Amino acid sequence: MSLWSSRRFNRVTRALLIVLLLASAGAHWLLNQASMPASNPASFVPATASSLPTGWPVVVQHDANHAIQFLHNKCYDVGYSNERANPLWVAYRLTAQQDGQVDKRQDKFITDTRTAAKVVHEHYNRSGYDRGHLAPNHAIAVMCDDEAQKETFLLSNITPQSKALNQRWWERLERAELNFFTHTFREVWVIDGPVFGANPALVPNGPVQVPDACYKIFVARKGDQWHVLAFMADQGVKGDEALSQFRVSIDDIEQRVGLDFLPNLPQDLKKQLKQDRSDAAWNLSDVDHLPTRF
Repeated sequence: MSLWSSRRFNRVTRALLIVLLLASAGAHWLLNQASMPASNPASFVPATASSLPTGWPVVVQHDANHAIQFLHNKCYDVGYSNERANPLWVAYRLTAQQDGQVDKRQDKFITDTRTAAKVVHEHYNRSGYDRGHLAPNHAIAVMCDDEAQKETFLLSNITPQSKALNQRWWERLERAELNFFTHTFREVWVIDGPVFGANPALVPNGPVQVPDACYKIFVARKGDQWHVLAFMADQGVKGDEALSQFRVSIDDIEQRVGLDFLPNLPQDLKKQLKQDRSDAAWNLSDVDHLPTRF
C-alpha cells in the first residue's frame, strides 16, 4: 500500500469513528428526553424563575389533573391544568406603588390559545359563578401597563368564584396586598389558585371544573428574615368576614392542592414557614375588617 493510500485510509477511518460517536451521543440524548415525564416541573421553568427565590410550586400528585402547562405572561406566570380547565397556581410580584387611575377594564374575557382546554368567555354564562381573576386586574395594571392588564383577562388566569367570594372577600384581600402589605415589605410575592374537591362539578356550558375554595399565599423578606401569610376561603363566604377568619398554614393548603410550595428554601426553614399561622409582621389587624365595596 502506498504512503498516500495509507494516509487516505486513516483519514476515512477517523471520520467514520467521529460519525459513530456523534450518532451514539445523539441516540443517548433522545432516549433520556423520551423518558422524561411530561409533568416534570423542570420542563416548565420560566425565563424569570430566578425572580422568585422560593421557587415555583412543584407538583407532588402526578396525575392528569395535576399535569401543568407553564404559561409565561408579561407580569404574572401560570401553572395551568388543561384537564381541569383551570390554573392550578398563578404567581406575581408586587411592590409599593401609587394606587392611581388605570385603564378601563374590558368586558370580555380572552381565550388563551396556548392551552388545549381553550376555555371561552361563554362557558361561564349562566353558571352562577363569576370569572374570578387570580392575578388581579387592578394591581397588575398599577404595577405594569395596559398590555399586562389585558393579559389578566386571559381565561387561563380565571377560576369560578361565587359572587360573594369574588366581589367581596377576595376583592378586600387584593386591596390589602396592594395598599398595605407592600408598604410593610419591600416586595411581596403572591401565589394563589383554586382548591378542588374529589369530584368537582363542571360549569353548565363547558369543561371548567368548579373549585370548593381558593387559596392565596404571600411571601416576603425583611433583612434575613422570611415571612409568609396564607389564606383559604370557600365558595360559601358572605364576604364581610374578617380576613383572619380564613387564615391557614401553607401546610393546610398543600394537603388540599397536591403542590409543594417554597421548594428552593432550606428544609428546616421551609418546614418552619409552612407551619406558621401567626406571623405578626404582616399587621393583619390593620386590614382585617376592610369594608366591602360591593
